[in-house]
Amino acid sequence: SHKFGFCERNGTSMVLSGTFQSQTSFQKRKGISPDPGKVEAPESFQQVWNTLRSKKRERSPRPHSKREPRWQ
Repeated sequence: SHKFGFCERNGTSMVLSGTFQSQTSFQKRKGISPDPGKVEAPESFQQVWNTLRSKKRERSPRPHSKREPRWQ
């Protein structure tokens, strides 16, 4: 959708990267207004990274896996 955003849905954190391209003629015809040039502050990316890492630690290894998970 070429829109910048950050959200959480069904327990999953998502960063919608947006775009650095201005509105194209196709987007104009379709009524799409992009948000060019927007970026998120590093703190939010760190929050997402920490959330992903903590969720990864909570998961148990697959039953058929004979080796220890890398994140321990």
